Amino acid sequence: MADLVSFPLRVHAEDGTLRRFIGQTQFAIDYPTLFTPPIQATLLQQAVSEIQRSVRGAALAGGAVWVAGLCADLQCAQPTPKIVAVHVGKA
Repeated sequence: MADLVSFPLRVHAEDGTLRRFIGQTQFAIDYPTLFTPPIQATLLQQAVSEIQRSVRGAALAGGAVWVAGLCADLQCAQPTPKIVAVHVGKA
């Protein structure tokens, strides 16, 4: 799962605090609290036609998970979709 994430990952907690996960190690430790069963279930049921899009990316699971296309170079011929933010408790 960590390969699908862009680090630093922004995590917005239910209490309004913001955490940043710098790398895969901390992400792996906290994964169960970030991608809870309700968020996983909502993601698995996500209809493509119901994905919300904006200039910041695409909101999945009702805004619980944000994905953006990231560029490897200045030409940006083929952006790679990566998870850039998680809103815990949103789904």
